[in-house]
Amino acid sequence: MRSTTERMLLLKKRTDELKKRRKAKKHMLAVISYCSFCLALIAAVSALVCDLNFNGFEQMPLPDAAGVFADKAFAGYAVVGILAFLLGISVTLMCDILHKRRKERDEKNDRADR
Repeated sequence: MRSTTERMLLLKKRTDELKKRRKAKKHMLAVISYCSFCLALIAAVSALVCDLNFNGFEQMPLPDAAGVFADKAFAGYAVVGILAFLLGISVTLMCDILHKRRKERDEKNDRADR
């Protein structure tokens, strides 16, 4: 038989494990939702840029998309590329911020348990 203190310690350990799992699920949900938002934003910007008329540049029909640099029709692709790069940077920074916050919360919880 276990004593009351042993059972209480096991109970506390189990509740801590459950809390960590819930936090991990919330964190993963936040990352997935942010990434899906970024992909939707890239798709929207790509669709908008394809419909823009740049002065001095010819629009290229979709079957000729392999010749991106032909006839100076690559400005739209350059804009989308730059925006995708900036969006990638923002995703990286957001993930880094989420990771740092998670570490800080874990450290605070470890200190409070002591």
